[in-house]
Amino acid sequence: MTTISERLAEVAYLIETEFQRFKDLGELAKRVHISKFHFHRMFVAQFGISPADYLRKHKLHRAAFQLVYTRKSVLDIALSVSYNSQESFTRAFKKEFELTPGIFRKQHHIECKTFCSNTWSDFQKEYELSGPVQMTFHPLNMLTYRYTGLYDNLHEGWTWFLREIMKQELDCDVRQTWMLHLDHPNWTAPTEMRVDLAVEYAGEQLAEPPLYSKSIPSFQTLRFEFRGDLLDLSDVYDGIYSLFILPQQWKLADFPLMEAYDAEKLVIYIPILN
Repeated sequence: MTTISERLAEVAYLIETEFQRFKDLGELAKRVHISKFHFHRMFVAQFGISPADYLRKHKLHRAAFQLVYTRKSVLDIALSVSYNSQESFTRAFKKEFELTPGIFRKQHHIECKTFCSNTWSDFQKEYELSGPVQMTFHPLNMLTYRYTGLYDNLHEGWTWFLREIMKQELDCDVRQTWMLHLDHPNWTAPTEMRVDLAVEYAGEQLAEPPLYSKSIPSFQTLRFEFRGDLLDLSDVYDGIYSLFILPQQWKLADFPLMEAYDAEKLVIYIPILN
């Protein structure tokens, strides 16, 4: 039997991965089996933001990602995040980021970045990066803890998360750890960065908040393996997008970027459309 907190966490996850499905917040309230009034009040209590604002911010941040990492027109991006016109999208975007979409793209666009490596193969050798392999990511049940704050303090989030797993005596596989990235450091306030820390979870016991069970669905992805210095990770992502994703015109899916860590390597999963 799931708790209200778990169902609200599920709703937040649906906003982050399938927001196009929901035209009315009342549909989300139905998912937790409560009235729209109580849904709004309880969502604010759990996440510190209204469901409408949560949805709005998510759509605009996904749009920002597309402006930087794709060549799609502003109008196409506006329509993809459920705005009916470029004008309404531009007003909302400027209110969120204090820049119009066009200026934002010029300031952040990945193709403006240059690397010592002129080719994709040279870049891979320089940064100890292999792949990609196009594959299907199979469904996985995870136990997650949402960390919000400075990336520099991420280890504190992991320490607390792993201690809480032991405290609650939950059946998890901690040999491999995962992170689902919801925000981008180039345009999100450092103290507002959100990352879901995760481990594989049998799900037989009921976890206590703020730990939540989350089912990751099947999706198509490009899989990369990185064995270099984690301090170079930002450059690695920029290189993947500017030297591989954009030139080969891969279409990216609206799904959080995922990373899996073990003792030997970091595996990067970049969701793509079929």
